[in-house]
Amino acid sequence: MADSHEYIASLDDVKIGKNVLESLTRSAYDDCRCILREYVQNAADQIDIAREQNLSEGNSYGVYINISPETRRIEIEDNATGVEASEVLPVLRNVACSNKKRGKQKGFRGIGRLGGLGYCSTLTFITSFKGEDVRSILKWNADEMSRIIDDESDESSASDVVSRVTSHSTEKEKPDLHYFKIIMEDVSDRRLLDAGNIRDYLSMVAPVDIANTFKPFKDEIKRFMKENNLVVDTYDVYVNGEQIYKPYTRSIYDENGAEIDKIYKVVPFIRNDSLGNPFYWGWYGVSKLEGMLKFKNLARGIRLRCKNIQLGDEGNCRRFLPGKQDQRFSDYFFGEIHTLSELLIPDMDRNYLRVDDARTEFEALARKDFATLKNLCYEASGYKSDYKKILTAQEKGKKLEEKKKNKEFASKEELAKAQDEFEKSKKLAESAEKSIAKRKQNLQTENSPLAGVIDTSYDPTPISLSAVVSGFGPKPEEKPSEIKDSAGDEEYGCLRTSKPIYKRFNKSTLAVINAVYKVIGDVLPMENMREALISKIEAEITK
Repeated sequence: MADSHEYIASLDDVKIGKNVLESLTRSAYDDCRCILREYVQNAADQIDIAREQNLSEGNSYGVYINISPETRRIEIEDNATGVEASEVLPVLRNVACSNKKRGKQKGFRGIGRLGGLGYCSTLTFITSFKGEDVRSILKWNADEMSRIIDDESDESSASDVVSRVTSHSTEKEKPDLHYFKIIMEDVSDRRLLDAGNIRDYLSMVAPVDIANTFKPFKDEIKRFMKENNLVVDTYDVYVNGEQIYKPYTRSIYDENGAEIDKIYKVVPFIRNDSLGNPFYWGWYGVSKLEGMLKFKNLARGIRLRCKNIQLGDEGNCRRFLPGKQDQRFSDYFFGEIHTLSELLIPDMDRNYLRVDDARTEFEALARKDFATLKNLCYEASGYKSDYKKILTAQEKGKKLEEKKKNKEFASKEELAKAQDEFEKSKKLAESAEKSIAKRKQNLQTENSPLAGVIDTSYDPTPISLSAVVSGFGPKPEEKPSEIKDSAGDEEYGCLRTSKPIYKRFNKSTLAVINAVYKVIGDVLPMENMREALISKIEAEITK
């Protein structure tokens, strides 16, 4: 037989090297948790078949994952079809020989079940098929496989390695049972043994239903699906006895878990390809769009899903926003995109879609949808900017009146500056009021998803300047720079030295004190520092 460096004369000389097993096990996934997604996916395909055959009484099926960090053991079991005894070796020991149909079933490459070999010492498949009185056990010695692969002097082929590291046996079983069970022993990666983390991970990537915590929006999504004949496969998946759901919520939380925003509505949509066939559909939630959702919001971001299984992570859809600075807008939302076309096929590690013409067309359409999301974020940002200008003017006006009332200005120059700043802020606020009115009108005219959200999400009371700022500042016929020197002037008697505690000082002394306070104001522009020093001086000289 020709060695690896000689010309291969015939197919009989083809040798599949052992390193292919490493690529399919230890090097297949960036995130070790993906192997559990693969096992759930395989179980879901068999549950579909079991449902068609009404295999179980009540047609009730589930996927049960039990994680034991103490014993470093993971078990994944389903009560679907199981595997016939005669098919155990052909199906479970062969590599990449799946008979599943692309585009029809969730898995189709026949390699996902091998993922566990990279993270345990022994991987065991136990299965029973309804009507058979045996259960089949296929064990993979993962440690031995790793040793062979790492031994550079061992030139075994992939098939040789599989034969050496697998063992097959059968035991008696009740004929009415049907199941498939996976056991991972001596699990090496602690992330796989963190039941809480696995529960969170699978709640977003696995094909499960939306949690009832997202009602009534969950009902709206279901209604849209019914109206458009859309079906999303969902399965009962349990981690350590607790059923998992997609954790969408009506509230949006900060990093400490405090509610800072909420979902006001959901917007469902459906897109057709160039031939008019349904291509993909999705939905997104609309909030005030204050910024990127924090990690406390487990379901943050727009998620791409195929057969209701997530592709990649929460950042996968950022690619549809070409500008790097704009990619953050994907994380302003909760939402999903579900592929519909059988031409949209996941790549090998299910991080994205296979490269082909269908993907190119999908990306062109998705970019248009995400351009809409980006524009919503910019529109919300513009509104918030206008709103902030109004609030700033109100705050400056209130502060100005308060300081005048309490005679806190250290000099006429400081008072003039404060009044000038307020007047400028007031003009900006007046323009912002007009801008907000125009924005609201445009949102209604364009039937924007933000229409109604903008109107109801902010307190409308402080949106009017007239009730708050009337009377702030000098009289219209006066200019801020025309403040008189007299500390007792009725209109401008708001300087610090007009307080009763300064009455014992004559006009010349007051002028000196005012000059000192002015210098302090010029040297210390920070108000808190300036106020602290002046208050200290005031306390000393007015004892």
